[in-house]
Amino acid sequence: MNKRLARRAATSVLGSALVLALGGAAGSCKVKDPDHPLVRAYLSAEPVTPVWNPDISPPEPMWTQKIELPGASVTVSAWCCVGQGFVARFSDESSPRTVFTPGDYVYPTELRVAPREHVVYGRAGGRAGGIRNVTKIFAYDLDRRRLVESVEIDPGLLPPVREPASPRPVR
Repeated sequence: MNKRLARRAATSVLGSALVLALGGAAGSCKVKDPDHPLVRAYLSAEPVTPVWNPDISPPEPMWTQKIELPGASVTVSAWCCVGQGFVARFSDESSPRTVFTPGDYVYPTELRVAPREHVVYGRAGGRAGGIRNVTKIFAYDLDRRRLVESVEIDPGLLPPVREPASPRPVR
């Protein structure tokens, strides 16, 4: 019986080491090239000015932008708080769509739009799983209503995150 337990323990340890090694290898695959097409498109899009979200305490930034589409409109929004992502509410649909969910402990930090191309871009950052710092960007096609691409990125390729223009309200 003791041999069986020893084998299980060894298998468990080796399995855990393999998962950690693969996770570490996957975690290092981040965009570091400023000429990456998504980075260039993201940087050329117009940033949406954030405002303070009065519905949470303490107030955190939020972004809302209405975009006109052929025969419809869409309001894209994001909130910098737990469990939130980027959401689109199309005028011809009854329920909002989740555009992009950044992950555990990774929060929206910027929303950008390319109104002529009908594409929205977002940035999110935080400590993924509470373990390592992560910055992600994504592109969402509003005409096709689908995520085009999302990547983890070296945050040094991006400008600083914009804060709301007004001072943070006190509650």
